[in-house]
Amino acid sequence: MIEKKRLSIKAILILGMVGLVVSTVLFSILSTYVSSRKVFLNHAQDIMYNISSYTIDKSGSHLQPAKDAAALTSALAVNDIVNSTNIAEMESYFYEQLSLFTQFSAIYYANTQGEFIMASHYGDQFAPNLTKIISYQSGSRTVEMIYKDVLLDEVRRYWDLNDQYDPRLRPWFLQAVQERQQIWTEPYIFTTSQNPGFTTATPVYNQSGELVGIVGVDIEIDELSDFLATLKIGENGKAFILNSQGSVIAFPDKDKLKHSVGEEETLRLTNISELDDPVGRQAYQEYRDIQESQSESRFLSFDYQGQTYHAMFTPFKVSRWPWTLVIYLPEDDYIGILKENRLFNLFFTLGAGLFSSLIGLIIALSISRPMVKLQRAAENVEQQKLKRPVRIPSIYREIYKTGTSFDKMRLSLLEYQNDMEDLVATRTQELKESNLDLEHTVTVLSATQEDLKRARRQAEKASQAKSDFLASISHEIRTPLGGILGFAEMIQQSEEQGMAKGYATTIIQEGNRLSRLINSLLDLAKIESGELTLEKIPLKLEDLLRSVIMLLRQKAEEKSVSYEYHIEGPLPDSVIGDSLRLSQVLINLMSNALKFTHHGSVTLELKTEMLKTEKYNITFSVKDTGIGIPAEKIATVFQDYSQADSKTARIYGGTGLGLPISHRLVSLMGGNLEVQSTPGEGSCFYFTIEVDSIEEQKKETLESKDDQRENLEGRSILVVDDSPTNRDIVAFHLKKCLCEVRFAENGKQAIEIIEKEKPELVIMDVNMPEMGGKEATRILREKGLDLPIIALSANAFQEDIQSCIEAGMNDCLVKPFTGKGLISCISTWLPPSEKEK
Repeated sequence: MIEKKRLSIKAILILGMVGLVVSTVLFSILSTYVSSRKVFLNHAQDIMYNISSYTIDKSGSHLQPAKDAAALTSALAVNDIVNSTNIAEMESYFYEQLSLFTQFSAIYYANTQGEFIMASHYGDQFAPNLTKIISYQSGSRTVEMIYKDVLLDEVRRYWDLNDQYDPRLRPWFLQAVQERQQIWTEPYIFTTSQNPGFTTATPVYNQSGELVGIVGVDIEIDELSDFLATLKIGENGKAFILNSQGSVIAFPDKDKLKHSVGEEETLRLTNISELDDPVGRQAYQEYRDIQESQSESRFLSFDYQGQTYHAMFTPFKVSRWPWTLVIYLPEDDYIGILKENRLFNLFFTLGAGLFSSLIGLIIALSISRPMVKLQRAAENVEQQKLKRPVRIPSIYREIYKTGTSFDKMRLSLLEYQNDMEDLVATRTQELKESNLDLEHTVTVLSATQEDLKRARRQAEKASQAKSDFLASISHEIRTPLGGILGFAEMIQQSEEQGMAKGYATTIIQEGNRLSRLINSLLDLAKIESGELTLEKIPLKLEDLLRSVIMLLRQKAEEKSVSYEYHIEGPLPDSVIGDSLRLSQVLINLMSNALKFTHHGSVTLELKTEMLKTEKYNITFSVKDTGIGIPAEKIATVFQDYSQADSKTARIYGGTGLGLPISHRLVSLMGGNLEVQSTPGEGSCFYFTIEVDSIEEQKKETLESKDDQRENLEGRSILVVDDSPTNRDIVAFHLKKCLCEVRFAENGKQAIEIIEKEKPELVIMDVNMPEMGGKEATRILREKGLDLPIIALSANAFQEDIQSCIEAGMNDCLVKPFTGKGLISCISTWLPPSEKEK
C-alpha cells in the first residue's frame, strides 16, 4: 500500500513565520523613508530650543529662592522682626525656610563677634535636622549641637568642647564683607556635611550703617545634578551645565564628576576634557570651533561613531551665574518620535497584522483539529477503554505518525494490564522480605541508640573531669601565687625606698593578671557546669555606669581617647540585678574597646524602654573607633580561648576569655551579646536585658574607721599553716597591726595551743598534713569552743567555700589575698576587746 505523502509541520511553520517577518519589515522600511527630512530638522531645532529655555528657567528657579531667602532674612533682621538675640525665634524661622525650599541644605546667621546659629539637614537618619549654636557668655565660648527628628522634636543635645569653627573665617563671610553686597561663592567644601556646594550670603547692617552680621544659605552642588537627572531629553539625550572655563557645574550622572579639594577647602571642578562622556566632549569641541558669541543660543549638528547628534548651547541670562546649558541627543530619537506620529504607518502596521493573523489562523486550524482527536484518544486510554483503536487522519506527517505510535502504545498497555496480577503477587512477596529486613534494621538502631547513650555519659564524665582539672589547676596556681603577691606586698610596704618597691609593684601587677586569668577560668568552669547563679539585689544603674567609667578613665587618658557614657530614655531609680556580674561584662567590653582603639572615642550608651509598670528593656552598647573585626572572623569572637586574629594576641595580649565569659553571663541575664564591626572604622558590642524596677529603699550602712589596725593592737591570733611562706606573709601584716601572733603547722598542734592559750581568733589553712583545717574545726566545735575561725583556701569554687562553713568555720579567705583583705576579714569576726566594750 502506497503511503500518502504528507507535509512537515516544521516546514509549514518556517514558511509562515518568514513570510510574516518579511512583510512586517517591508512595511516598516517603506514608512520610515516617506518622512520629510527638511521638516524633521526644523522640528529638531525648535524642540531643543524649547527644552533649553525650560531647563534654564527651572535651574534659575532652583537657585533663586536661596538669594531671596538670604535677602529677606537680612531685611527682617535689620528691622528687628527676626531678632538675632532670640535664638528660639531665629531657629523657628530658619526651619520654616528649609521646609518651604527643599533644595536648601542649611540657612544660618553669624555676627561680627563670631556668634553663630544654623538650622540644617546635616543630621543622621534618626535625627535628620541639626541646629548648631555658637555663643559667648562672660568671655566663655560654648558650642551647642541639637539633633531633631522630622517633626522638629528634640532627640538629643550635647556641648561640643572640641569644636574650633569660626564663621568669620569662612569664604561666604569674607566675600560678603569685602563686597558689601549679596554674593554667590565659588564652589567649596561645606564644613558640616563635607559636601561641595554654593553659598549665597547677604550682609546685615544696623540703623547706623554698621555691619553686624552675615546671613547665608547653602545649596549643595549635587542638587543641580539631581535636578538635571530628572529631565527627560529624548530617549538617549543629556543636559549638563558648564562655566566659562569649561568646568562642569552639574551633570545628571554625578558619579562621573571627579571633584578634588585644594588649599583652604577650595574645590576644583571636573573639566569637560576630563568628563567620562565622549559625546558631550565632542559637542563642546564643535561649539568652541564655531563659537561667535557667548550671549546667544547655538544649535549645531555633528557625527560621532557613524551617528548624527544635535546639540544646543544656551547661556544663562543672569550675570551672577556665568554658565552655559548644553543639551544633546541623537538624531534617531527624533526619527522614532516622528515615525510614531505618522498616520499611514498605522495603516501599514494594521495590514501587516491582519495578514499575519490570517496566516496564523490557517496554520492553527490545520494543526488543532487532528490534535483534538488525539486528545480524545488519550482520554479513552485514561479511562482504560483500551479496546478502541486510535485513528488520526492528517496532512502533516508528524501528527499522523504520532497517532500511529499512540495506537501501538494502547496495545502495549492492554498487554501490560493482563500481566498485572502476576506482577502484584511478585511485589507482595518482595514486601514480605522487606519487612524482615526492616525488623533487622530496627534491632541495629536500638543497639546504636544504646551506644549513643554510653557516648553521652562518657562526654558528661569528660566535662566533669575538665571542671575537676580546672579546680586542681586553680589550687596549684593560687598557692605559689599567694606567696608571690604576699612577699611583693611586704616589700612594697617596707620602710626602705628604691628599686625594691618598683620590683614589688611589677610583681603585684603580674600576679593580679595571673589571678584574673584564674578567676576567668573558674567563671568559665562554673558556667559550663551550671553552678554559677546570679544575685538578685537592688542596684542603681547610673552609679554602676559611673563606677565602670571611673575605673578605666586613667587608661583612656593615657591613650588620649575620648571616653564617655550616655543615657537615653526614662531611667528607674533602682532595678533588680547582679551588680557584680553586670559590671564584669561592661568592664570586659570597655577594656577591649580601649585596648584596640588608638584614636577617636570609646562610648558606653544605655537606652531604656518601659514595657509596663516596673518592667524595662535596657540596651547597653559599647562603641569604639578602633581597628575593627573582619567579617569572616566575627563568628569566632565569642568562642572560648579565641581571638579574631592570631596576630592580635601577639600585639595586644589577652587570653580570649573575656568575650566568651561576657557572652555567657549576658545569656544568664536573659539577653544576647552581639557585635557589629567594620575593619578600620570600629566596633559596637550591644545586648538587651529585661529588668524589674523598684522604689528607692533605705539601706543600712556600716561605718568603718580609717585605720582598722588600731582595733587589732594587742589581740592574740593563732596562725595555722604548714607553709612557712604563708605563715610569714600573715605574720607580717598582723605584726604591723601590733597583734600577738602564735603559729602551728597542722590541726593537732592548733588544738593543743587553743586549749592552753585561748587565742581570740584562729586563721587556719584547709589542707595540711596529719590533720587538716576542717577536721580540726569540727573537733573544736564538738568541744564547745566558739572562737572565730577563718579558713585559708586556694580553692575558689562555691562548693569548697560552703564545705568550710559547714565544717564550722566562720569565713573563708581565698588565696592569694591582700593585706587589706586579711585585716578587713579579721576585723569583721574578731570580738570586741575589753577597751571597746
